[in-house]
Amino acid sequence: MKTAQEIIEDYDFFFNCHGENTDRHVLSAMEEYADQFKPRWISVEKELPESDSIRVLAYILDGEHSFITTTKTRDGKFYVADPAMKAVVTHWQNLPESPLAEVIGL
Repeated sequence: MKTAQEIIEDYDFFFNCHGENTDRHVLSAMEEYADQFKPRWISVEKELPESDSIRVLAYILDGEHSFITTTKTRDGKFYVADPAMKAVVTHWQNLPESPLAEVIGL
């Protein structure tokens, strides 16, 4: 992951070499930097959470229905509370920080 400074330097180098004003391009660089931190859905085919103890947000397909819930993996596979369901976790992402951290100082 690039730092904001690295992205700005990349843009500055390119646009200075081409004689263009970099002000608007610095804004683009900062937006590119911020995009790296947006939550992204991760395919379970590409990657699973690092640990079974981490609760994540999961996108689940159950026949014709889909829903989002929190869950964990168990033995490297996603755990769905009701095994009778034909639910399949297709994607996941880390949960954002709890707002309680700010409220109670965690």
